[in-house]
Amino acid sequence: MRTCSRCILPASYRNITFDRDGVCNYCRTYDELRPRLEDFDRLGRLFQERIDASRGKAEYDALVGLSGGKDSAYIVYALREIYGLKVLAVTMDNGFLTDFARENVRRVVDALGVDHFFYTPEWSMYRECYRAATCTLGLTCIACAQLGYALLYKLAFDRGIPLAVHGRSRVQMFKELTAGSRDPFIPFIASNLAPQNNRQIKAAGYSALGKMDYFLKRVFTDETELQRVKQAFIPDLERFDHAAAVPDLVAYFLYHPYDEEALKQTLERIGWQRPKHDAILSHHDCAIHDAAAYLYHQSLGYPLLALELSSAVRMGDITRDQALARLQAERCLWEYPADSMDILKERLGIAAAEIGVIIRKARVRHKLL
Repeated sequence: MRTCSRCILPASYRNITFDRDGVCNYCRTYDELRPRLEDFDRLGRLFQERIDASRGKAEYDALVGLSGGKDSAYIVYALREIYGLKVLAVTMDNGFLTDFARENVRRVVDALGVDHFFYTPEWSMYRECYRAATCTLGLTCIACAQLGYALLYKLAFDRGIPLAVHGRSRVQMFKELTAGSRDPFIPFIASNLAPQNNRQIKAAGYSALGKMDYFLKRVFTDETELQRVKQAFIPDLERFDHAAAVPDLVAYFLYHPYDEEALKQTLERIGWQRPKHDAILSHHDCAIHDAAAYLYHQSLGYPLLALELSSAVRMGDITRDQALARLQAERCLWEYPADSMDILKERLGIAAAEIGVIIRKARVRHKLL
């Protein structure tokens, strides 16, 4: 299959086009935005403006989602130790959090002395969210990505916390950065890149909630279940409409250079532990990551990891050859991940025979068959 001559995105990726040199529109978009996205002097001032506007306005200055992974753990560290904010950390216990991640959450919270809680909605609702995303689209991870950030925003709104800070790395937040993107947090990136403005922040919230509504309607056909999930994960729209100010959902790494090894070393000094089998863009906080990655690849015809690696190539973090080598090393893309898949099937109530059916239906839906 044809791939971009600069990154490794395939021709089957949604909304992709190539110029006469074989360079994709995602690479061209990043090139156009590069001066703004890599001007860290200006970005640092924008972030400090948000810090100053949030400090001391509520019981907590910032709410941070803490999964136990390196990115979210470092953000809790930076906001507490570098910026001196009063931080509340929340861990979404979605039923798939690994013991390794849970222990790293404990280490970070204890070392930094920040307030923290686990958010655990009724499992039957979580189960239906993940099951619906898996069986309808073949994309288990989309439930976690969409609902996790929506929940962070809702909790900040409900508690009156002015700043909600998420842990997407630069390669994750820019992987779908182009016109027509369905990523619900692209509007927040645009808002984050401008001086803080309550009207613009609220407009970004409306745009993101609209994209979230599109996702939920794709995976839930039962209206009662749809409304139940919205109530749990989406801010009350009537209160949102009348609110004078809403949380600023901020991407910490949008404003700061990202050095994965350096931040791991910093975290190790406060007791955080890196996984035994460590690699760039690895995930050790989710027990079904390998199964979800396998299903994504089989359902869409390209791996989710290719999007993030392509983003890293655009930014000059790795070469194209290094990206291809890292992709080839992701064994769950090429070998059936039996252990992880067994957990997914057991927790979501999916029979072994259904996996092939899910993949075939997803391929039809995504127009691969």
